Formats: sequence, structure tokens, C-alpha cells
Amino acid sequence: MNIEEVRNKRINAESIFTKFIKNRDFFNEKLFCFFEGEDQKYYGMRIERYAEISEEDTIFYSCGGKEQVLKLYSMLKRNYSSVKKMFFIDKDFDEINSQGEIYVTPCYSIENLYVTDKTFKNILHKEFGMNSIDEDFKKCLQDFQDRKKEYNAEIIIFNAWLHYQKDMMKERGRVRINYENIKMNKFFDIKIDTLKIKRKITIETLKEEYSEAYDVEESQLIKYIDKIENEKFLRGKNQVEFFKAILNDLIDKNRKEVYFSNKIKSLKINPDINFLGSFSIYAETPRTLIDFLVEYKGCLNDRL
Repeated sequence: MNIEEVRNKRINAESIFTKFIKNRDFFNEKLFCFFEGEDQKYYGMRIERYAEISEEDTIFYSCGGKEQVLKLYSMLKRNYSSVKKMFFIDKDFDEINSQGEIYVTPCYSIENLYVTDKTFKNILHKEFGMNSIDEDFKKCLQDFQDRKKEYNAEIIIFNAWLHYQKDMMKERGRVRINYENIKMNKFFDIKIDTLKIKRKITIETLKEEYSEAYDVEESQLIKYIDKIENEKFLRGKNQVEFFKAILNDLIDKNRKEVYFSNKIKSLKINPDINFLGSFSIYAETPRTLIDFLVEYKGCLNDRL
């Protein structure tokens, strides 16, 4: 068991419920928000903007995973219905939709909202100091789109395999695989101008890598591939892994004074430090989230 697993075991619904009860003096004053992991770094500023509730008037709880957030919702919905609260979870591979106090991402996870063309263009503008008419801007965007298309075509089989594994775990019980630590860097060397495949992702290589996983036939996997609508439904953590690699390569190329027409002197970003927080301002805000927060603001006003 690694450090992250130990930490998540300590952060469970019961421990968060205890913290919630200790803050009972604020039940009539504050908005209580419950998130998976570090998701508050994404949602915090958007709650303030669209629900018009300042962070000072909000109490945030990091609840570990989605199961713990939903468990807390069940624990609080009846006896604490008058307390202002919101719950935020990732869709993952599940068929669930936003309802009442629960917001569900319209994509696999909030990480997918960081890895979009719009986000990349915002970073080129703000951090790399490029204009959309610049040749370097056009080259970066085209290469980014090409590499992302190649990468997603290669990892769709992994996503189908992972979807199948999670369904099997629901039916037959958990196997001893830490899915949170599955990385794509063992399969790919990702650069802005090239995607090198170090090891092809196949049923066989996944079985070799994760020997305790459930066996799956190719025909079964094809059915799961068909369920994945587009890149927004690919596992978010691996999308961010790709995005970080692209940004790091651009930073490295700028340092070496290659790829760009001119060296960018004021480039100071570090994708490996606090990614969700540092790049939150550039991530997309889906219409469903805006509507959810605006509607919640309306409900609060009705109470007054």
C-alpha cells in the first residue's frame, strides 16, 4: 500500500462527517462543499463566480474518492436538509447525471477540462506570450492537436480495458491493482512534435503489466471501445499526463532554443507543481456547471 492509498483510507465519509458536525455553529451561515481529492482547486473560483458565494463564506471538504462523497450525501440529505451544501463528483465510466445538490462532470473528470484546445490556446497566449496570428502559435496548436489525436487513438484500448475492469470489480469484487497509479509514460515518449511508442498497448501487454487484472476477450473490448464517445470520456489523469508532457517539452525546447522562431524569455510555468491549482484559471467551465451554480444561487435567494 502506497502513501496515497494510506491517505485516502484516512479521508473517508465518517471522518469528514465528524468535521462537519464540529462546524455546526456555521450551519445557518456557510455553504458546505464536498469534493473528490483536490477538486476544490478547480471548483472554488467557479463557485465564487457563478453562485456568487465568496470562499470566505464556504467550507470545503476533500473527501477522498467519489464513493465517499456519495456516502456523505446519503448521510446528510435527510437530517441536514436545511444546511446549504453542494457535492461534486466525476462521471468516470458511470452512467450518472447531476441532480439536486450533486454536480457530475459532463466528461470523465475535471482533468479533461484542462486538456482542451481552448485551454492550450489560453496557455500559449498568457504564459508563452503568443498571439493567435503568430506562426509559432499556429505550429504549436497544430502539433498539439496532431499529437493528442495520435495519443488518444493509442490509449482508447486502455480506456476500454479499464472500463471493463471496473465493471468486473463491481460484479466480482476488487482485484489488487492500484488503478490510480497507472501511468502512460511506460508506453509512450510524448513530445510536441513526435509521439514515440515505447510499448504498444494491447490486451497482452496490459495482462503482462497487470497480471492480477480480469481476463478480457477482444470481442468484449470492442464493445467497450464503442461506449467511449470522444476524448472527453477518456480517463482524465492520463489526459493530464499527456498535457504535462507536451508543456514540459515546449519548456525544454525553449530552453534549448529549438522549435520556436525566438526564445521566450519570461516563461515561468512548471506543469509538475500544483497542476490543478496553477492551471485552473485556464481550464474550461462547462455550461452544465454554470447552470448548476446559477440555479443553486437562485435556490439560496428563494430561501431569503
